[in-house]
Amino acid sequence: MKKIFAGSILIIIAALLWAVDGVIRRNLYTLPPITIIFFEHLIGLIILLPFVFKYVMKTNLGKREWWLIILIAVLSGFLGTLWFTTALLQVSFVSFSVVFLLQKLQPIFAITTASIFLKEKLDKRYIIWAIVAIISAYFVTFPNGQVNFATGNGTIIAAIYALGAAFAWGSSTTFSKMLLGRVRAEVSTFYRFLFTTCLGLLVIVAFGYRSSLTAVTLPQFGLFTLIAISTGMVALVIYYKGLAKTPVHISTILELIFPFVAILIDMILYHTFLTPSQWFFACLLVFSIYRITLLRNNYSEGKKLIGKVVRGKQKGRELGFPTANIEIDLDLDSGIYSGYTIIENKNYSSAFYYSGEEIMEAFIFDFEGDLYGKNVGVKILKKIRDKKVFKNDSEAIEQITKDVMIIKDFFDTIDK
Repeated sequence: MKKIFAGSILIIIAALLWAVDGVIRRNLYTLPPITIIFFEHLIGLIILLPFVFKYVMKTNLGKREWWLIILIAVLSGFLGTLWFTTALLQVSFVSFSVVFLLQKLQPIFAITTASIFLKEKLDKRYIIWAIVAIISAYFVTFPNGQVNFATGNGTIIAAIYALGAAFAWGSSTTFSKMLLGRVRAEVSTFYRFLFTTCLGLLVIVAFGYRSSLTAVTLPQFGLFTLIAISTGMVALVIYYKGLAKTPVHISTILELIFPFVAILIDMILYHTFLTPSQWFFACLLVFSIYRITLLRNNYSEGKKLIGKVVRGKQKGRELGFPTANIEIDLDLDSGIYSGYTIIENKNYSSAFYYSGEEIMEAFIFDFEGDLYGKNVGVKILKKIRDKKVFKNDSEAIEQITKDVMIIKDFFDTIDK
């Protein structure tokens, strides 16, 4: 319980930091958005480098990993941040808090792109809640559903930028999932900052913004550094540390503090108040996103899924725990799970390891035989623990032995 409480506090701190990000970013309004992106990532990269250098030097990337990292950098690091910053600079048309509420639509884009690139099936309930969220976003943007034609074009443009940021960050989640398990988070973060910095500089030179590089004042450099060590990298690290200690369904609720604190900041600092209709649809929007997130996080648990057994690196066999590598469509957090492997309509108790890729490794109890090339069923019952990184094989064997004992005890309880 103490562990969950500590994790919850960290997630709340991260959410509060994200909520004030717009306040800091708005003070850079004299600079072009692309210049803001460049310096934000350059300073973040300089601060990050000493902490990740040893991991970067040890990592060998294949073509697939390089393309995924570049794609994530372009979508999440460059376009997402660029469009979000541009939307915030359009606050004369759309209020500060509306930008943050529209940005919360990103789970819709994450799940939709996952259905395209990862072939994840869309639940009917997802479609219903997605429609509710989109309708709510419209009424949050336009009070009472009516566009103010005095600023109509500006309002629409500002809203499109905010939605663009949600799309870029949401779709990037899908590609990050494809990368997960192949590259350490520290290495992925480093390359994201590196490529975004290079891309930002290229755009600055190509589109004639070079004079803006020397126009940055000392106070603005201070703001860039503040973003890097507070609402940027540091907030993300705090969030991940909190998430490691907190169940997903709890962290999802806590993250919703983020847009509502932004609304309060908008009211206190900028004296901008949502209309009653905007308040109603803001609550409906956030609730819809909450329901969508729950559907996503629990989609694969308790359902029978079919996958094909393929050859792996046989690392499990070397450790004394031979596993079947099953290619399967999953939407789970990485970690260790208990469940059943279904072979020829018979359930076999199993311990599963999922790294976040398209492969589920199954250590099947009380089964011997060749499954290569065959289709088997998988039914996930319960998550045992999060993914861990081990210093050596001995440490891994010790932990896997404990996991297997826990899962066998779990099945003994079910049988009784």
